[in-house]
Amino acid sequence: MNNVGDGVLQDVTRVVIETEEESPITIATITVDKVVVAEGYRVRLTPNYDD
Repeated sequence: MNNVGDGVLQDVTRVVIETEEESPITIATITVDKVVVAEGYRVRLTPNYDD
């Protein structure tokens, strides 16, 4: 499986953003090839312009 990125994300295969509740609700899941976002939320990605 591919890593999400470099630096702090170099050993990460998936990022899950969720609410901080007893039964958390997933807001977004980000993998190397897919972004899934709950309705009413958005994820903004910034490309690397150095390449």
